[in-house]
Formats: sequence, C-alpha cells, structure tokens
Amino acid sequence: RPTEEEEEEFLLSCRYGELDEVKNYVDKFGWETVVLARDERGNTCLHMICGNGHLDILEYLLPHLPAELLSTTNEAGSPPIHFAVINNHTAIVRSLVELGEENGGGIKLLKQTNAAGKDAFSIAMFAGEGKEEVAGWIEGYLWKVEGGDEEE
Repeated sequence: RPTEEEEEEFLLSCRYGELDEVKNYVDKFGWETVVLARDERGNTCLHMICGNGHLDILEYLLPHLPAELLSTTNEAGSPPIHFAVINNHTAIVRSLVELGEENGGGIKLLKQTNAAGKDAFSIAMFAGEGKEEVAGWIEGYLWKVEGGDEEE
C-alpha cells in the first residue's frame, strides 16, 4: 500500500499530465490503489484527469478501472465528467460517453447530477462563456441518442 504522500503524488501526476509517473505508480502499487486514491476533497484520479484534459492518461487507465469509478462523486457531489465539462474538455467527455452504458459511460453518465441537481449539459449551458464546444457535442449526442432525428 502506498503512503499518503505517494498517493498524493500519484493524484498530482494525474492532474499535471505526467503519464510516466502514473505508469510507475501503477507498476509499483497496482490497479486497486489507483481506484482507492482520493485527495482531501474526495477527488479521484479521474477527477484530476478530466478537469485537466489529459486524454493520454485517461486512455491508459480506463481499460483497467471499474465502471463505477466513472460516476464516483467527490465531497461536492460532482462526478469526473463534470470537471471535463466545466473546463471544456470535449475529447474527454466524448471518450467517457462513448464507452457505452455497459462500461460506465453513455447517456447515464451525461444525466448524472451533482449535489446541486445539475447534469453535464446544464453545467455546460450555464457555467459561463467558453463552453460552446462541449455543450454542442453533448446536445448533439443527446439529440441522436434520444431520437431527435425521427421525422414527425
């Protein structure tokens, strides 16, 4: 088991996009410790990766993480995808959603609400300027999945 300091370093490596350090941590401590790692606010490695747009680290970790980690909330009730939306990381949002429901992604992930009752789309729409790209992608995905292309 890693020390508190080693776990903190791992989360910072996820935050700052240090893929080699993330790989070293996994090699040394295993996948279970990746799943259990949290900062003082309950953020997981996915919160750090999603909030900072590190697609390479996300793609490295995702195949080894349980689906439940994608919807794990921090102390503020926010799942990782909300961090990606707030920071307009469309590629991260797309990667998580396109995993499909069976792998923890899909529309269920987009519809997950935080403690304030807001889902990913409402966050994108009301989080201020600069979220047009991610809001547009989410809207297009929801429209496609929820049958918006059916003719009346």
